[in-house]
Amino acid sequence: MGNECKLEDSSGSILANPADLKEAPPQPIRWTNNVTWERAVTKWDALLQLPAAPPDLTGLDHYVTDYRFGIKFATTKLRQVRASSSNIDYTGNETSNNSEMTSTQNYVVCLIENTVNWVVKTPKNREVKGQIAGIRRSSVNNGDIVAVKLCAITTCYAPLYSDGVLVLANPPTQGKITVEHQTTTQSGGSTEKIAVNMDKFYDPDIVDEAEKYAVIDKYEWAITDNAHIGRTHTIWTEVTGVTETLAGKGMQFDVELEGEFDFSKCRRLAVRGYNKAKLFSSVSVDIKDCKAFDPILIKPKYVLDAVGKPDGNRDGYGLPVYLEKNARWEEPDKDYTPNKNYLSAVWPQLRYRAYVVAVLNARSMDSTTYYQQTNSLSLPDPCSHPDTIKCTTVEGHEFVNFKFEPGELIHGQRYKICIHTEYTEIKFEEWTQVLPELNTCTDGVVVDLTSPTPGKVWIGNVEGTGYQTSTTDMYVNWETFLDVESLTVISHSSGIQDYQLGIGTAVGGNDVVAFHSVGVVNHAVLHGLFLQSGHTYYATIKAMDYARRTTIVTSDPVVVDTTPPRKSDDPITISGRHIVSNSEIEACWKKVFVDPESTVDYYMWSIGSQPGYDDIMEFTREETECGENSKLNPLDLKEGHSYYISVKAINKAGLMSLATSWAYIVDLSPPIAGHIYDGVPGSELADIDFQTDMSALNVYWEGFHDPHSAIKEYYISVGTCQSCDDVIGRQGIGIVSSFKLDHVHFGVGLTYYTSLTACNTADYCTTVMTDGVMMDNSPPSVGLVMDGTREHDTEYQSIRTYFGAKWHGFVDPQSGLDHYVWWAGTTVGGDDILSPQKLHLTTTAAVFNLSPELPVGKRVYVTVRAYNKAGLYTDSTSNGFLIDTTAPVISSGPQFASSFSLVPGTQFYRTLMKVEWSVNDAESHIERQYLSIKSHMGGEFDLASTKVKLFQVDICGIFAIYFKLR
Repeated sequence: MGNECKLEDSSGSILANPADLKEAPPQPIRWTNNVTWERAVTKWDALLQLPAAPPDLTGLDHYVTDYRFGIKFATTKLRQVRASSSNIDYTGNETSNNSEMTSTQNYVVCLIENTVNWVVKTPKNREVKGQIAGIRRSSVNNGDIVAVKLCAITTCYAPLYSDGVLVLANPPTQGKITVEHQTTTQSGGSTEKIAVNMDKFYDPDIVDEAEKYAVIDKYEWAITDNAHIGRTHTIWTEVTGVTETLAGKGMQFDVELEGEFDFSKCRRLAVRGYNKAKLFSSVSVDIKDCKAFDPILIKPKYVLDAVGKPDGNRDGYGLPVYLEKNARWEEPDKDYTPNKNYLSAVWPQLRYRAYVVAVLNARSMDSTTYYQQTNSLSLPDPCSHPDTIKCTTVEGHEFVNFKFEPGELIHGQRYKICIHTEYTEIKFEEWTQVLPELNTCTDGVVVDLTSPTPGKVWIGNVEGTGYQTSTTDMYVNWETFLDVESLTVISHSSGIQDYQLGIGTAVGGNDVVAFHSVGVVNHAVLHGLFLQSGHTYYATIKAMDYARRTTIVTSDPVVVDTTPPRKSDDPITISGRHIVSNSEIEACWKKVFVDPESTVDYYMWSIGSQPGYDDIMEFTREETECGENSKLNPLDLKEGHSYYISVKAINKAGLMSLATSWAYIVDLSPPIAGHIYDGVPGSELADIDFQTDMSALNVYWEGFHDPHSAIKEYYISVGTCQSCDDVIGRQGIGIVSSFKLDHVHFGVGLTYYTSLTACNTADYCTTVMTDGVMMDNSPPSVGLVMDGTREHDTEYQSIRTYFGAKWHGFVDPQSGLDHYVWWAGTTVGGDDILSPQKLHLTTTAAVFNLSPELPVGKRVYVTVRAYNKAGLYTDSTSNGFLIDTTAPVISSGPQFASSFSLVPGTQFYRTLMKVEWSVNDAESHIERQYLSIKSHMGGEFDLASTKVKLFQVDICGIFAIYFKLR
């Protein structure tokens, strides 16, 4: 039964096609890129073979109705696995019940997808970034592929496909094995070999006949003792010279022997095969049938090393052995003894009356126990051998126990027990048994008084790994434990006969995996575990030597961590808000990542033009939470460009999380300066130099901006000189465009300067100052205005189209005079004659061609207003003048006074003359008079026009003047 799973977008278009439906379920549906999908559609097909007869309708199996088949119940589950958050399951609706057949109620997981970041460099060294989809399923199939689509932001290339991966989840399956010991006689002597015929190992999960054998990588062989736990006499040796048999399903090879094989003990040949994933299985077989009875193929030695039962009260002490007369000895020959007080031997096959028995130090004797000894001892008198330690005579029984005091037997030394018997005839009632002289020895026993020397034990491929991500698998390694093989040559390749492995949550514990034998290896892989993320586990190795002494070593703890470091909301920061150097960056990611299980091991950080990129600086390892690019490789950052800092946090379990900063802009320059003005925005004058308001100082500004970053804050200081801050020191005022300083005592006549500093978010600043404003709250002092433009004040004038004025005495000691405004009217301060006219700084003004003309008979007043530079003013008005357009009227005269003569028209004085006249002027009065006298024709004098003083007028209003004649 299989299913076809498709994804459809919102328009109903199929996003991907399924794999080959002939593959076994679960179907390997693949989507090789992140896609937006609307719904998942599953089509189920069932291929069933009809039995010869319909099955029992009452059973639980599928039943047939009219030989039509359908699926009654089926569900597809689509799971999206996200790296940093919980999984999302999408479970489809059940199929409708068509009542045609009952199917096993299981669902098939179509796809589990996990995305991770990747970076690929193109040949032009341009980096393309995107995501790679890792495909998981409830079971992984051989030949699964991974597709990668290279994308640069929104532009993508055609997908690239891997060539697939072969998943070998289980060790090889072994078959039958047979061996034959062969002896070949040649001219130089006889040679021995072991001919091996066996079935090839194969992978149990691969269906293809050729491929399941092809995944086996190599074979190794070793000779072992009669145990089935891998107690090897030889090291493992790779199999060579293989000949295929059974149409490629079998193999044959020979193991060449270097001597005459010793069949006094049961020996086995073991073969182990590795697949290409380095998983192995082993198979072993007796070299000769150890259980054969007729004939007996395994013939033990006459004298066997024996070890008594241990003394339960004392370590290293044992009890003597005992063999009843004519009894069988069930124990095999011993190669090692843990006792330091007895060396024992038995010879159950012999029936001599007396034996000479000796213990020899076998340090110079052959110990290769699976070959016949080439220099076997034959001692007629073993007690006389130079290596003899102890000697005794045994009569009436077939065993011996040599007792030793502490220190006599040396740890790691091999000892042999040799016996000598004389020629003996034993007469029975019916017959006589002839026993020839016998000189033989045991193959030796090694004294082992200590437990194995421990090696290191660790979990993981690399020593020191304190964390792992798998919750189902555990890889345990350990160094070879050493035993007596480090002191002498022993009969096995290792002094350790077995390792046992246990997994627990405490030191020495086995509550997770019970202790079990793993053979004589240096590593073990455990599958199918149920480990919990965040929990701590220990691996414990028990090494047992051939003396059955054990050493227990526990690994350092390993914490299972299945989650990458968690990211907090804290940002990746630099020293400021912007990058202020085009060659160096120092970044920190403090408290950005947290990993409570395995802690963060190290960081990798980069600089790129996009989030996650490293096109500016490649990912660089950093041990701390801050990093600085190498000064030996300066950056080349461009002002105004944005750059991103990306940090990978890798925990001690090897899991990674990526965090990226916001865009940092390179800003190497201060803000562009604008303009600052004294005054209030919106005033008639953009900038004032004087003000009368003594309660506050106002400034405003415009035009400040920064093309790369932003203005962070403005700072203000005020002083009575440029760049001074004696009024108010520098202080921040935020992001505003005006400032008012009040509640400060300002001095009259003083000029105040305001300094404005604009700082951007890169902490670069620009400072500008006002040209100053003077405080002046008093108007100019009052001056004097005179009518007319001549030296003295004009009281009257005759011209009606012109008038003028002059003034003096206007003064402003603080801000100075700015300008004048003058006007004229027929009243004091009035402007009905001349409307106000602005004048520059002058002291004289006149109006010509006046229209309408000045009124007659009305006094005209001129008013002058003096403004200072603060805008304050003072008015002053003249005393006025009148218009007189008519000349004076002479009502009588001039005539000579009659008082100087008795006769009219004459006078009697020759030196004095009096002239009289009457004159008046009603508009402007008489200002001055002139008198001239002429003589008659031929006279002797002329009096030129002479100004007449006004005091010469008599009290009657008659003007009279006296002339003294000469």
